[in-house]
Amino acid sequence: MIEKTTKNQFTVAVFGYGGRGKIYADNFQILGIKITAVCDPVQSRRVLAKSSYGCEAYAEEDEFFKEKRADVLIVATLDDMHYEPCVRALRAGYDVILEKPISFKKEECEKIAKVADETGKSVSVCHVLRYAPFYTIAKTLVDSGKFGKIIHVNMTEDVGYYHFAHSYVRGPWRNKKISAPVILAKSCHDMDLFAWFIGKKCVRLNSFGNLSFFNGAHAPQGATAHCYDCPREKDCEYSCFKIYLNKEYERLAALARHGRLGATDEEIIASLKQKDNLYGRCVFACDNDVFDHQSVNMLFEDGITGTFTLSAFSQNMERTLKIYCEKGEIYGSSDKKKVKYTFFGDPEEKSVDVVYKNEIYASHGGGDMGLVSDFVENYGKKQMKTDIHLSLQSHYMGFAAEESATNGGKTIVL
Repeated sequence: MIEKTTKNQFTVAVFGYGGRGKIYADNFQILGIKITAVCDPVQSRRVLAKSSYGCEAYAEEDEFFKEKRADVLIVATLDDMHYEPCVRALRAGYDVILEKPISFKKEECEKIAKVADETGKSVSVCHVLRYAPFYTIAKTLVDSGKFGKIIHVNMTEDVGYYHFAHSYVRGPWRNKKISAPVILAKSCHDMDLFAWFIGKKCVRLNSFGNLSFFNGAHAPQGATAHCYDCPREKDCEYSCFKIYLNKEYERLAALARHGRLGATDEEIIASLKQKDNLYGRCVFACDNDVFDHQSVNMLFEDGITGTFTLSAFSQNMERTLKIYCEKGEIYGSSDKKKVKYTFFGDPEEKSVDVVYKNEIYASHGGGDMGLVSDFVENYGKKQMKTDIHLSLQSHYMGFAAEESATNGGKTIVL
């Protein structure tokens, strides 16, 4: 049973009602917060929002901003469309919930933080993993003091071959001209977790990465630019039909056809055969330029070190964590629903189970609903733990990692 809030009432509007905007709006509604307005250029999304929330829906940004529609505005547009609506919202008197990354330009990140200060309004960045039970349990163990000082933190992110192909080869985060580099677009969550766990400033880092596989050099002989007429399609694990007709990836299929969940196989196939559907393209013939694997080596204050690896080349989507401390270690995998730990001198492995209140709380490991719940509980009372001023460090680390990796692993001083 999910309890609706009876206190701290406020209203919410949504700017950009794609997958992320819808998740946040739905979660606010579940907790009893009214969604008053949505702005999105896609008609089907506006229709869905109106039927879901009984709200107003606008196609044009200028029309939406003619008057203040709510107390809080969720900005969940694509990466290159965060800055203008966010600044406009702050100056119009909204508090803002901003999908990550803040922006794919460093100067825009800093400008948004400055405007928040000037207007006295807040910006809460959607670094939702700070609210995911797997990570909050690990953080509680670190903060208990029983493990002593952190010495080193290692994290990995296995993106999943199908998810990487969907989002970072065929999809909207494939090219740095229109999106953040993958270390920010995908892994600013992870950079944020390093900053959160360690609690110190990252002072220096270097990074290596490459686009090793998803390019023309690896196209099978005879492959065409689209899967639907490719003679090699049946032998290719990246076939759009194999990915989007797989029921395990129904959410990706909905995005691929710019439509709804529950589309028939026939509808999905027809959509993927349209030449203007980006998701029907061969993964070796796209305009992608983001790295498909990357590693980062970090030095924090007090000599604490960190290492991070991102890879497209995994069967499943998974994050792993290992925190090396003076008196023990804390470790686990985000999809195993268990945080493990040991103390030196005691060989017995102990663990804490990750428990969700309800399956609806489970997206992003429980982080999506966790962020919304915390916002509802504390809005107007205290600084959110993903406030933009706290979130800037992860972005500085991401920008530095990209600079280093594109310059042969050059050491960057932050």
